[in-house]
Amino acid sequence: MSTMENELRELLKEPMMAERVFEHAKNLGISERTVKIAKKNIGVITTKVAGGWQWSLPQAAACRTIAGYARTPIKISGGINESQKQTRRVPRD
Repeated sequence: MSTMENELRELLKEPMMAERVFEHAKNLGISERTVKIAKKNIGVITTKVAGGWQWSLPQAAACRTIAGYARTPIKISGGINESQKQTRRVPRD
């Protein structure tokens, strides 16, 4: 595991704008190319938001936040719960 992969995991505990990630890497002397490779290796999720691209870790993607507001959480698990089941009635002759 590379140093940048570890840095990304730490940085992206909360979603962050890509521009800030690149600034942080530059301050550490890490190239944009290395950041992009690390991003791909750990499966960072990118989302277009007002003002640019937001990066987040896969497990943090269920409820993304940026600039103090939250989007509607995304249901990750599948299946139907008991209240959603419908019974089918078959007419009798």
